Amino acid sequence: MAKNKKVALALSGGVDSAFAARILLEKGYTVEAFTLKIPFLSEGYLERASFLCGKLGVTHHIIDTERKFKKNIVKYFIDSYLEGLTPNPCARCNRDIKFGLLFKETRKRGFDLFATGHYVSLMGKGGKFYIKKASYENNSQEYFLALVSESVLKHCLFPLAEYSKKDVLKQAKKIYPFSAPSSREVCFIRNKDYREFISSAVEDNSLYEGLIRYYDGKILKRHSGIYNYTYGQREGLGISWSVPLYVFGINSKTKDVIVAERGKALKSAFYVSGLNWFYPASDYDNI
Repeated sequence: MAKNKKVALALSGGVDSAFAARILLEKGYTVEAFTLKIPFLSEGYLERASFLCGKLGVTHHIIDTERKFKKNIVKYFIDSYLEGLTPNPCARCNRDIKFGLLFKETRKRGFDLFATGHYVSLMGKGGKFYIKKASYENNSQEYFLALVSESVLKHCLFPLAEYSKKDVLKQAKKIYPFSAPSSREVCFIRNKDYREFISSAVEDNSLYEGLIRYYDGKILKRHSGIYNYTYGQREGLGISWSVPLYVFGINSKTKDVIVAERGKALKSAFYVSGLNWFYPASDYDNI
């Protein structure tokens, strides 16, 4: 059955997607690889991906997503911090770019299935599909696919669902002659931390400067930008206090950062938005 199925594989040039390609080929699928060209990365990963495809004997395509990536991911990332929020660029990228733009492009080109090198399992129930943890929970990545719609998942394959990262690194040696790079939390921030990245993108940093206040309103110090802080942060506050302080409030209008001891920083309620229901909410009690 696999021999009649065309699979479009998202191949980054890393060891995981390379090993996923080998698994699919061994199972008899007809595989073609697609690598996304995204901003702020060196060209080395494209060359590595091309080399791997040649070694594996699969056709390689490069899809330029720089413009949409900057608009949908980088701008969202920066704007979120400037508004006192903590973004999730990887989940947004998977939804909008990899399982969005790229998935749609492969469907246009006639591919039956779409595969990636994520460590995640796919389950079907009652004609619906949803994601769950991979067999080895230590490297399970379902969190990063939390925003991918069920309508896309039903066309997906995740060849690494039953593998541990350790197994992949060991078995991929024959096809992957490079040193496996460690994963970075945000791929497009190369040698900078996210604070430097945002600071360099902002025209006037003084617009985001403000005060760090104790939860009762007492001024503790000035800060150089609200984008330097995230909810729950303890390190890097630069405040001498008898016990650790945590960020539990960021006011994007006044630019105040509010801190308190752990007990005072805890909250009894929070708001969520943009939920991705794999089933109607009313059905979750029956799953």
